[in-house]
Amino acid sequence: MARLDRVPPHPSRSEPLNVIRVGLIGLGDDWDVFRAALDRSRERVRVVAVHDAVAAIGRVTAEELSATHFDGIRVLVESPKVDAVFVNDLGPLGLSAIRLASSSGKPVLVRPQLVGSGNDLRGLATQARESSRLLVPALGHRYSPSTGRLRELTATTLGHPRRVRVDVSGANPLRLAEVCDWCVYVLQATPVLVRAEPLNGQVPENLDDCRIEIEFATRRRSVFATLEPGNGNTAPGTASVTCENGSVEVETPRRLFWRGRNGSRVAENLDDERAETDVMLDQFCRRVVGGLVPVPDFEDLGRALDVCRAAELSRQSGEAVPVEGETCG
Repeated sequence: MARLDRVPPHPSRSEPLNVIRVGLIGLGDDWDVFRAALDRSRERVRVVAVHDAVAAIGRVTAEELSATHFDGIRVLVESPKVDAVFVNDLGPLGLSAIRLASSSGKPVLVRPQLVGSGNDLRGLATQARESSRLLVPALGHRYSPSTGRLRELTATTLGHPRRVRVDVSGANPLRLAEVCDWCVYVLQATPVLVRAEPLNGQVPENLDDCRIEIEFATRRRSVFATLEPGNGNTAPGTASVTCENGSVEVETPRRLFWRGRNGSRVAENLDDERAETDVMLDQFCRRVVGGLVPVPDFEDLGRALDVCRAAELSRQSGEAVPVEGETCG
């Protein structure tokens, strides 16, 4: 879950204190989206150092950004020019790239990629927590305008969510993990049991041929999430949330509909709200300078992978499987 531990701000330097100097490790498939968000946040964030597993790409990108190119991760993160690190692509090093990126103790934001197990990621979270390091997975779908508005409605008008239904293409492992994390974030509950139900009564070949039912435990009662095979192009895709005093239909990351106790349907278009990547960067930057803004950690991502693994075990066995990390196999 989100943590509120205070991370000490880094020492002052010659640049304005409101500008965070960032070292970029890897570009990744979504570099254009990430760069656009950085451009919109240029009053707060500036890329000053670049490393990529393909040196030629790193040098070209560094030149485009008027930044310094570094041949290795360790030398980049240890540079006194760098206040925080963005890992946009782990490259061939996998989890070792995250360990190197956080070795200097500077705050690190990591774009999630499918490497390691739930236990591996929880281990990273534990190490960061014990050494008071800020290590954040870039779970940007938590920060979409629709998700933010949904959280507001459940906190003020509609009451606690009781059931979530999400349309998602289940065979995409990273997409599935992001959707599982989104359900945990919306329900604010712990997943305990997963069942992968075959469609059409046939033995499923993969999770795309399944409806995934997740049971969550709360202090009040059990709540549930259903992941339906669908064609959503974003995580979490279209979703419906049934609450104590009404319901919400999330149509897109920027559009939703909701009903309260009186049954009237309210449509909200959130096109004027900031993009999810912009909000995510803002939250991370606030933590870098010592703020108490809640952000996800690798415990959250590890839990999402545990749910995915339980779903796969359920598909194979035909039985409900408890969410118990690596011990559930």
